[in-house]
Amino acid sequence: MLFDWKKSILIALFVVLFVPALNLQSQNEARCGEMQQIQLMHPPKEGECQRVRCAMRVRGHLLVNSADTSKETRLPLQVHGTLEYHELLLDQSAQRSARHYDQTQVTITVGSRTNRSTLPDDQSCVGCQFVDGQIEWVSAGRPLSEQERDLIDLQGNSLLLPQLIPDRLTRGQTWPVDKRLAGALLGVDTSIDCTLVAHLVSADSRTAIIEITGRLMGGVDGVRTEIDLEGKLTVDMSSRSVRSLELNIDEKRAVSDGQPGLDVAAHLYLELAPAEVPQSLGEDRIAVLRDLASGLSPGFLRFESELLGVRLLHSKDWKVVLSRYDVAVLRQLESGELIANMTINSLPNSPPTKQLAMSSFQSEIEKSLAKFSGQMLEATESKNENDVRVLRVTAAGAIEKVSLYWIYYHLSDASGRRASVVISVESDKIERFAAGERSLIATWKFVPRADRPEKTARRNDDE
Repeated sequence: MLFDWKKSILIALFVVLFVPALNLQSQNEARCGEMQQIQLMHPPKEGECQRVRCAMRVRGHLLVNSADTSKETRLPLQVHGTLEYHELLLDQSAQRSARHYDQTQVTITVGSRTNRSTLPDDQSCVGCQFVDGQIEWVSAGRPLSEQERDLIDLQGNSLLLPQLIPDRLTRGQTWPVDKRLAGALLGVDTSIDCTLVAHLVSADSRTAIIEITGRLMGGVDGVRTEIDLEGKLTVDMSSRSVRSLELNIDEKRAVSDGQPGLDVAAHLYLELAPAEVPQSLGEDRIAVLRDLASGLSPGFLRFESELLGVRLLHSKDWKVVLSRYDVAVLRQLESGELIANMTINSLPNSPPTKQLAMSSFQSEIEKSLAKFSGQMLEATESKNENDVRVLRVTAAGAIEKVSLYWIYYHLSDASGRRASVVISVESDKIERFAAGERSLIATWKFVPRADRPEKTARRNDDE
């Protein structure tokens, strides 16, 4: 067969001219695949339910100021916790949900002392809402106590996870995490500087993985906080929903007048899966939570001590720092600064027919004021919403050249139950205090008192 030089030339031309073009087209198609926008999440729907399992571990130190020195004391801290709950979306914006907690077990060890906490069964149904950059909680039962709220108000709130992901993304895309959303996700009240960045690392027909890294600086109760974060968010592409969240958190929080500081490393893992609505989130409870959430106010917390036999409601700026059989101490803080100190003391019961006269109460106060060059200013008598008799006396004086304002209360009911309350405020903070104790006294109620703990009784007898 003769050599077909014309055919050879045509083949050579095809190789030179068309094969590179085909390769270039394949490369362009690959690039288009990479640039193709992907929808990771389906739009949230009211009534969707998911089951969430959470495991957390915290190790580091609790920082406190020593009472007798200006030095900072570092106390070893360990926290282990597991939580499980069903979460039901209450609206399409994914801003509100109802939860039923099936399990809450948290163990906190500070130094050599260990405390184990669980959520009471009658407080297991709660509402969670993202409002104005803050997470708010409501309960279908009694108002939550500070301890109950802290038990469930964890970093990595599952309600917020869909809001971390834009509607459409391309593979390899990065985007900044909204500062207020980052603050709510990491438990920071005020976000000052946020460098958190999310990155869609990979996505296929089964799974998409998003990494979140960076630093958040802000404040918790007005106290400076720095958080370094490394996190991974996994999305199930078949259900278009978040499957898991893993967070590694390094947090440093300064010490304040009323709260200890932190220097800790935390690991948190959330596992999420679509679920049927459990009977525990029945229509009656959902209706209650919906009503509560739609009219949500700056929520009040419950302080209840069976040891003291007292229940009251307080705003979030009051922190419980001590609660024993004979005394409780609450502090009002503003931006981490101490505004007022409240001391509650139980008093022996009196005969129901014998009540303390206002004149006798004033005489007792007058004696205590003598050593402080103090003077009484005003005295009033009233009853609160629970039919508790309230004697209130205000006074002013000075201790070691510091001008102080005091409010004295004597509270009693028809059964003879009695208690005293003393609030102290530095005079230059009176306007900021703004009679902040009145809402606490207005909701004061005497409740059955538990028996005196044996250890407490022995300790006090020895003293």
